Amino acid sequence: MEKENVMTEDLAMKEIERWADDKDIDIYVTDGNGKKILDTSIPRLLREIQRGNLYLNDDCDFVYIISQKSPAGYAGEKITLKNPTGAAYMAMDKFKEQEGVHKTIAVASAITGQDMRWFSNIANNDYKVVSIIVGFFIAG
Repeated sequence: MEKENVMTEDLAMKEIERWADDKDIDIYVTDGNGKKILDTSIPRLLREIQRGNLYLNDDCDFVYIISQKSPAGYAGEKITLKNPTGAAYMAMDKFKEQEGVHKTIAVASAITGQDMRWFSNIANNDYKVVSIIVGFFIAG
Protein backbone atom coordinates (compact mmCIF):
# COMPACT_ATOMS: atom_id res chain seq x y z
CA MET A 1 0.00 0.00 0.00
CA GLU A 2 1.36 3.41 -0.99
CA LYS A 3 1.87 6.07 1.61
CA GLU A 4 -0.25 9.21 1.28
CA ASN A 5 1.52 12.35 0.18
CA VAL A 6 2.29 14.84 2.94
CA MET A 7 3.68 17.51 0.59
CA THR A 8 2.88 18.81 -2.88
CA GLU A 9 5.25 18.18 -5.76
CA ASP A 10 5.97 21.92 -6.02
CA LEU A 11 7.01 22.16 -2.37
CA ALA A 12 9.04 18.96 -2.67
CA MET A 13 10.87 20.43 -5.67
CA LYS A 14 11.61 23.58 -3.68
CA GLU A 15 13.17 21.40 -0.98
CA ILE A 16 15.39 19.68 -3.53
CA GLU A 17 16.40 23.04 -4.99
CA ARG A 18 17.15 24.40 -1.51
CA TRP A 19 19.33 21.35 -0.78
CA ALA A 20 21.13 21.62 -4.12
CA ASP A 21 21.75 25.33 -3.62
CA ASP A 22 23.08 24.78 -0.09
CA LYS A 23 25.40 21.97 -1.25
CA ASP A 24 26.40 23.74 -4.50
CA ILE A 25 25.05 20.86 -6.60
CA ASP A 26 23.61 21.13 -10.11
CA ILE A 27 20.45 19.01 -10.37
CA TYR A 28 20.14 19.80 -14.07
CA VAL A 29 21.92 18.10 -16.95
CA THR A 30 22.45 19.19 -20.52
CA ASP A 31 20.56 17.22 -23.14
CA GLY A 32 21.82 16.41 -26.66
CA ASN A 33 20.64 19.80 -27.88
CA GLY A 34 22.52 21.76 -25.22
CA LYS A 35 19.33 22.46 -23.26
CA LYS A 36 19.33 22.20 -19.43
CA ILE A 37 16.84 19.59 -18.22
CA LEU A 38 16.10 18.14 -14.78
CA ASP A 39 18.19 15.09 -13.91
CA THR A 40 16.17 11.90 -14.47
CA SER A 41 16.73 10.70 -10.88
CA ILE A 42 14.86 13.68 -9.37
CA PRO A 43 11.36 12.08 -9.62
CA ARG A 44 12.36 9.36 -7.12
CA LEU A 45 13.54 12.00 -4.64
CA LEU A 46 10.38 14.03 -5.23
CA ARG A 47 8.24 10.97 -4.49
CA GLU A 48 10.10 10.22 -1.25
CA ILE A 49 9.85 13.84 -0.09
CA GLN A 50 6.16 13.98 -0.94
CA ARG A 51 5.55 10.83 1.11
CA GLY A 52 7.50 12.19 4.08
CA ASN A 53 10.30 9.61 3.83
CA LEU A 54 12.97 12.16 2.89
CA TYR A 55 13.29 15.60 4.42
CA LEU A 56 15.78 18.35 5.19
CA ASN A 57 17.04 18.89 8.71
CA ASP A 58 18.15 22.23 10.20
CA ASP A 59 21.60 21.82 8.59
CA CYS A 60 20.01 21.36 5.15
CA ASP A 61 21.11 17.70 5.09
CA PHE A 62 18.73 15.07 3.78
CA VAL A 63 17.34 12.66 6.37
CA TYR A 64 15.95 9.44 4.91
CA ILE A 65 13.64 7.02 6.69
CA ILE A 66 14.41 3.47 5.57
CA SER A 67 11.27 1.84 4.13
CA GLN A 68 9.34 -1.11 5.48
CA LYS A 69 10.64 -3.08 2.49
CA SER A 70 13.97 -3.38 4.31
CA PRO A 71 14.33 -6.05 7.00
CA ALA A 72 13.63 -5.58 10.68
CA GLY A 73 16.42 -3.64 12.34
CA TYR A 74 16.72 -1.42 9.27
CA ALA A 75 13.11 -0.53 8.41
CA GLY A 76 12.09 2.76 9.98
CA GLU A 77 15.66 3.76 10.82
CA LYS A 78 16.60 7.34 9.98
CA ILE A 79 19.91 8.12 8.32
CA THR A 80 21.31 11.60 7.76
CA LEU A 81 23.24 12.17 4.55
CA LYS A 82 25.66 14.91 5.54
CA ASN A 83 27.75 17.10 3.32
CA PRO A 84 30.84 15.06 2.34
CA THR A 85 34.33 15.98 3.45
CA GLY A 86 37.54 15.03 1.71
CA ALA A 87 37.58 11.82 3.75
CA ALA A 88 34.34 10.72 2.08
CA TYR A 89 35.90 11.04 -1.36
CA MET A 90 39.17 9.46 -0.23
CA ALA A 91 37.14 6.40 0.85
CA MET A 92 36.56 5.72 -2.87
CA ASP A 93 40.28 5.49 -3.58
CA LYS A 94 40.66 1.94 -2.26
CA PHE A 95 38.32 0.60 -4.95
CA LYS A 96 39.05 0.00 -8.61
CA GLU A 97 37.40 2.12 -11.28
CA GLN A 98 35.01 -0.69 -12.22
CA GLU A 99 33.81 -1.04 -8.60
CA GLY A 100 31.30 1.79 -8.85
CA VAL A 101 28.82 0.36 -6.34
CA HIS A 102 31.59 -0.06 -3.77
CA LYS A 103 32.66 3.55 -4.32
CA THR A 104 29.09 4.77 -3.87
CA ILE A 105 28.70 2.75 -0.68
CA ALA A 106 32.07 4.01 0.61
CA VAL A 107 30.87 7.60 0.28
CA ALA A 108 27.43 6.72 1.71
CA SER A 109 29.17 5.14 4.69
CA ALA A 110 31.34 8.20 5.22
CA ILE A 111 28.45 10.69 5.07
CA THR A 112 25.98 8.68 7.16
CA GLY A 113 28.27 7.05 9.72
CA GLN A 114 26.86 3.63 8.82
CA ASP A 115 29.24 0.73 8.20
CA MET A 116 29.56 -0.22 4.53
CA ARG A 117 28.06 -3.67 5.27
CA TRP A 118 24.91 -1.95 6.58
CA PHE A 119 23.99 -0.88 3.05
CA SER A 120 24.05 -4.48 1.80
CA ASN A 121 21.01 -5.21 3.95
CA ILE A 122 18.64 -2.42 2.93
CA ALA A 123 16.01 -2.91 0.23
CA ASN A 124 16.72 -1.95 -3.37
CA ASN A 125 14.46 1.12 -3.32
CA ASP A 126 16.21 2.40 -0.18
CA TYR A 127 19.62 1.85 -1.74
CA LYS A 128 18.49 3.76 -4.85
CA VAL A 129 17.46 6.82 -2.83
CA VAL A 130 20.79 6.86 -0.98
CA SER A 131 22.79 6.25 -4.16
CA ILE A 132 21.02 9.11 -5.99
CA ILE A 133 21.97 11.57 -3.27
CA VAL A 134 25.53 10.24 -3.13
CA GLY A 135 25.69 10.40 -6.92
CA PHE A 136 24.91 14.10 -6.87
CA PHE A 137 27.73 14.67 -4.38
CA ILE A 138 30.19 12.62 -6.46
CA ALA A 139 29.20 14.35 -9.70
CA GLY A 140 29.84 17.66 -8.03
